[in-house]
Amino acid sequence: MAQVKYTPERVLSVATAEIGYLEKKSLSMLDDPTANAGSGNYTKFARDLYAAGYYNGSKQGVSWCSVFVDWCHYMASGKDKALAQEISCQSGIYGASCTYSMNYYKSAGRFYTENPQPGDQIYFGTGKTAEHTGIVEKVENGMVFTIEGNTSADSGVVSNGGGVFQKSYPTSSAKILGYGRPAYHEKESGTEMAEYMDTAKAGTYTVKDCSGLKFRAGAGTEKKVLDTLSAGTQVFCLGFYTGPWLRVETADHRVGFCHGDYLIRGDGL
Repeated sequence: MAQVKYTPERVLSVATAEIGYLEKKSLSMLDDPTANAGSGNYTKFARDLYAAGYYNGSKQGVSWCSVFVDWCHYMASGKDKALAQEISCQSGIYGASCTYSMNYYKSAGRFYTENPQPGDQIYFGTGKTAEHTGIVEKVENGMVFTIEGNTSADSGVVSNGGGVFQKSYPTSSAKILGYGRPAYHEKESGTEMAEYMDTAKAGTYTVKDCSGLKFRAGAGTEKKVLDTLSAGTQVFCLGFYTGPWLRVETADHRVGFCHGDYLIRGDGL
C-alpha cells in the first residue's frame, strides 16, 4: 500500500474545513455543517469512524472531542485506518476516551509537557485524567492556538460545547496536561505499511545479542536495509506487523521492520 504524504499541514487542513460544524440532536443531516443542531452529540465524525472499524463500538451520542481529532487523521490519511491509527499513536480500540488517547502517546514516548508544535494533539484536564482534547494549530507569543471538536467559542476550556471552533490559551495554563506528537514520519518515504495490528504486540523491544539486526523498509529479507541495529538497541512497536516482522520505531523516530525472532520483549537483555 502506498504511503500517503502525511503532514501536520494536511491534518490541519482537514480540521480547518470543519470549523463551524455543529453536533446534531438526532441522526438526521449529519453531513450538513449547521442543520439539525442540538445537544445530542450526534456527528458525522462518529458515524464515519464506526464504519471504518474504530474503537470498541459506535461513539454516537457521547462526547466527541477525541473522535473529531481521530477523524481528522483518518481523513488526512486517505481513509487508511491502519496508517491513521499508527501516525496518531492510537494503537488500541478505546481511543475515544481522552485519557486512553493521551496514554497511547505516553506509551509511544511521544508525549510532551512543553514546546507544542503545529499538528500536536493537546490534552486538557487535571492530574492524570484528560477531559478534553484538540489539535494545535500554531504557537505564538506564549499562546497556543487550537482547533477543537465538541467545544464552543467561549473562552477557556469547554469540554462539551457542541461544535468545532478555534480556541487559544496561554501555554502556561494549568489546564493543559501536555501534547501528543503524531509520528508524521515525513523523512521515512518508501517505508511500507504493515498488514495487521494487534495491541498485544505493542511495547518496547530490545535487539538480541547478535552481530547486528537488519532494519528494513519492508517485511522481508529482500527489502531495502535502512540500518543495522546493534545488540541492546531498543525499539518501540505500536502493534503493527506482517507475519513474523514487526513494524517498529527507533529512538530517533525512524520507522521500519525488524524480524521478531531477533527481538526480546522489554527494555533489557
